[in-house]
Formats: sequence, structure tokens, C-alpha cells
Amino acid sequence: MNSLETMFSGRVYKIPKNQRGYSWTKKEIQDLFSDLELMGNKAHYLGTVIYTKINSKDGAFSDEITHMPTFRYILEDGQQRLTTFLLIINELRRRFLELDQRETVESEKLKSLIIYSDGSEKLRIENENRILNECFSHYLLGYPSLPAEKISPMRCLENAKNQIAEIVNSIQTREELIKLRNKVCHQIQIISVDLADASIDRYLTFDAINSRGLPLSEFDKIKNFCILICEKRNIHLSPDENWFRAISNLEKFGVSSRNSENSFISELFSIYHGYSIPTNEAHNNFVNEYRILLEGENTQKEISFKGFIEHWINYSEAFGFINSKYKEKFYGQLCSKEAGVWLDRLDNIGLQGITRKIITTAYLLYANTLSKNDFENICRACEIYTFRMHGLLRYRVDKNSKAILELANQILKNNKSTTYIISQIGYLLNQSANLPDSVSKLLSGELNYKSGINLLYYFLYELEIGLSSRSVTPIPWARADEDKKESIEHILPQSHRDAGWWESHWPDGLKAEQYVHRLGNLVITKGNQELGRKPIKLKLDDPNGSYSFNYKNATNSEKEIKNYTDGSTWKESNILKRELDMIHFAIERWSIPFENDNGIINIPESYKEFVPNCKDFNVNFQDVLTLEHDCHNDNIFYEKEYE
Repeated sequence: MNSLETMFSGRVYKIPKNQRGYSWTKKEIQDLFSDLELMGNKAHYLGTVIYTKINSKDGAFSDEITHMPTFRYILEDGQQRLTTFLLIINELRRRFLELDQRETVESEKLKSLIIYSDGSEKLRIENENRILNECFSHYLLGYPSLPAEKISPMRCLENAKNQIAEIVNSIQTREELIKLRNKVCHQIQIISVDLADASIDRYLTFDAINSRGLPLSEFDKIKNFCILICEKRNIHLSPDENWFRAISNLEKFGVSSRNSENSFISELFSIYHGYSIPTNEAHNNFVNEYRILLEGENTQKEISFKGFIEHWINYSEAFGFINSKYKEKFYGQLCSKEAGVWLDRLDNIGLQGITRKIITTAYLLYANTLSKNDFENICRACEIYTFRMHGLLRYRVDKNSKAILELANQILKNNKSTTYIISQIGYLLNQSANLPDSVSKLLSGELNYKSGINLLYYFLYELEIGLSSRSVTPIPWARADEDKKESIEHILPQSHRDAGWWESHWPDGLKAEQYVHRLGNLVITKGNQELGRKPIKLKLDDPNGSYSFNYKNATNSEKEIKNYTDGSTWKESNILKRELDMIHFAIERWSIPFENDNGIINIPESYKEFVPNCKDFNVNFQDVLTLEHDCHNDNIFYEKEYE
């Protein structure tokens, strides 16, 4: 076993690029100091540190400060512990200087454990990642300055330094400081293992030793395998740099968790290679795909390998933006505000993942070649697809997942046009959720208060937005289910057996129940509690109340109710007449439209019984897209791009 004084004397450790960076939190540091407090005068074993001695001519030199022979090592396992102890030793040295007001034997010795000189003073732990190395140097030596944006390892280093400084600053006497110095430098014992002694492969060892502790993400493991291939095949790429920039992009958008990284790399792998893989199987599939490059030359595989790595940076930017909870901050910069509206709508539906691959790859295409209107139209088509397929027709979320993946692959690798993208989406719609079938679901009354609050609220909210002026800020979207329920007013109240006006107006309770939860009886409101079970006349206009449908701050949907009643009745005819207008809105709102959408949509007899003059929907879009499906190459085309 070695003490930390031995571990840092005559040695320099390099953290290779295949490691993530510092990740200890307040808990790990507090646990370490608890161990130091409990150990008393005994030694304390703190695990194994694994490294590889560099035996080249650059691996050994004479330290110009101590004049000791010094050797360089690649630190394979132990980065978190050794980095933390170097932070502690640095704070101990600072505290000795504060208490002694001068350089002493103790502070000089600690300095020799922190830095060495080989032409210039450097830290005994160096990170091959330049940005992380500069950050570590800043916190220990005071230079260079930090970058404007900090990624997770940098914040962890900053937090660790501040936490350790606070603990060391609490030591008031020199004797207590020497006692802590002895524990850290002499009583801590570590087993050290040099892989070079046994000619063990560094990269395979790194995967093995990191199966314990904080696990590697799938992206970490793929990056390490890429480094191995590049070294074995002498491929001039920098997967470590691309990896670092990719996780920096994810960090920038707040999607840098291990789960997010796994989703990112598995999604990119699936799209790039054209077949779907589980999120936790990205590394295994990557190894299976490119292991052949370790065995010999394969030009086609090498081209594919390089292309995949080159996509990491740009796709992480797109993935981070599309998946960010804070992407609205970037509307007007990374995409148009209009496109942002459609992205928000997809978030509101709650089924973002269905078309995410299309949107993310289209964003990459938009960022490079397309106009802002192109990306906006693609987002709009994805929203229409999602609502009709999964909101109205209620297909499983994996319906057409293979076709969506194939489309994303075409966008990513072949830069498919907006025309092609929207026509593909339209073909899938016409196969499974054509306009007549979608409208029939609304006419059947299947979308109602009892069928699912989120989708019902989404429909009513979109109706409200459709009735609002573009210059007016829309009402806020209610995020919680309870808030959504509170925002939906039943014009015919749910509790209509009230021995009052509504019960006399609907004497048949069973008949009332058939209509109370239908679309035509529901409206977005700001005054649910105030409206209560008031008669329809007072709901329209209550001179003694604080809220009514005609109130100046009522929703636009509520202000429209007067078009369906004079205040004397609210029966089947009123409800169904309003419902037909709502469905007419839906036809225009959720159509792309295609030529296939034109035609007659029959209104059920149940409507015509109570709304005698109503006519079947004659859908006749003037500016339409013509779909043709080519069965030979599975391509879709349309004649005119949607305006």
C-alpha cells in the first residue's frame, strides 16, 4: 500500500480523454471527511488506483523543484479520489500560509505534492481534455480564467473546492491542521496497480473497472471504443473531442443526464444506421457494427464509422434543443417563433417522442439549408399527424415507428426536401388516419370529458387559440390535470339534478347524461367556480355576478356561446349545433391538406334530428397536395408544396 504522499511524490498523472471528468458531489466529499474524522490514529484503506506507466522517453524526467526523478502515468481509475485529495492538499497549504503568514516546511512540502516543474510549473494531475485541465488549474493555481459556460465536471470541481475550503477554514489551530495533514498525506493508504507491468489493454480495462461506481453511459462506452478503433486503424479523427463537444451541447440545453445521453446516442445510432435499437443497447450494437475495423481494412465500414462520429456534434445540438424544457428561450434564434409555437403544441399533446426523430433531423436540415418556413411547416405536419393518429384514432405510440425511422434516416443521410418530408407524413396519415376517419371520431362523440382530460383540453385550448387574435397573448396552458379540469366549464352542469332550473330544463336525467360531457357542451373558462350551476341566461350575462360568458375577461370561446342561444334554452340542438362548428374548425385546423382529403363527410342522423338544416361537410380545399405512392421504391411525391 502507498500513502498519498508517495502517490504524489515523483509522479505525474494524466487523465486520458476517454474519461468524463470530475463528478463527486457534496455527499461523497462529506463521506470522505467523515472517514477522516473517524479513523483516529489508524491508517485508512481507500481502495485501488489503477494506472499505466508511460515507458517512452517522455515518460521520465527530473523535477526542477525537488530534483527528484519523476515519472508519468496514465490514470485509468482513481480520478475522483486523487483529484479530491489534490484539492484538499491545496486547501491545507493555503491554510498553513494563512496561519503562519509565511512559507514554512509544511507548506513547501505540500506545494511539492501539488505541482512539479518541467520547464514550467504544472499540476501533478493533468487532464488531456484542455478545457477541463484549464478549469482544474484555475481552481488550484488561479489561472487561466474560466470559460463563460460551465459544464457539469467544471461545476462539480467548483463545488468541491468551495466545500473543502469551508471545512479547512474551520480549523483554527496549527496543531489541528497538522493532524488533518497527517491523516491525508500519511494515514490514507491506497493500493496502486500498474497495467504496464502485465501488458494489459488500457481501453478494455477502462470499461471493466468502470462497471462499478458511477456507471458509464452508452455514449461514454461508444466513445472509448471509437478511440480504440482510431488508434488501431490509425484513423485521423478525434472522437474524444467530438464527444466532449456533444455532451457540452446537451449540457447547454439542460439534457445532460446519463439517461439523456443514452437516448441521444441510441436515437442517432438508430437513425444513422436505419434500424431501431433499445436505449441501453447502443454500445453493444455499435461494437457489433464496427468490430470488423479492429480486424482489418474495410473501406465501406470506415466511411460509415467516420460519418457517425462526425454527426455527434450537430445532432447533439439539435437533440438538445428539441428535447429541452427551456427551448422557448431559443425561439427566434435557433428556429422561428412560429416553429416554436408548433414545438410547444407537440409538448402540450404530451406525445413528443412519436415524431421527434423527424423533427430533430429536419432541424439539422433546416439549420443548414432550409428556410425557417420549411421547418415550421414540418413541425406543423408532425403536430397534425400526432393529434389525428394518436389523439383521435388512438393508435399505439409505436404505430408507424419503423416508417418514421426510415424517413428520419432519409432526412439525415440524403437531405430530403420539405416537399418529400411532408408528403411522407401525409401518406402515413392517409393510410391510417385519413380526414374522414378522423372527423368521424369527433362526430361519434368519442372525444369527451370522460375519454381523457389532456387530449380534450388540448382540443378546447386549440379552439380558444383559433378564436384569438394573433396580437393577443393566449391564455396560459394548464400543465397539471387538475388545473385542466378546473379550466373546463360544463355549460349544462355535471350536477344537473339540482332541483332547480337545469333539472326542470332537462327533466330526463339519462338524456342529460348523454350530452353533458360532449364537446359542444364544454368550453375553456376562467370562472369555473363562479359559473357553477347558474341557469344559461345568467351564465351568459349576470349583472350581479363577477363572471359570465359575456364578461370582458371571459375566454374567446365563452364569448362565442351567445351565437348558439338567446339565453332561454340550452338543449340538444344548441349543443350539437355548436359541436358541428367545432368540428368544422377541426377539419381546417388538422388538415395538411391533401387532395385525398377533399370530398363529402357525412353527418350522422343523430345531428340532423336536432339540427334540421345542417348539411354534410363538403371538404373542398382549393390549394391541395396530390399524393402518389410509388410501390417500387416506396417514395412519396406531391405536386404542389403546401403554402
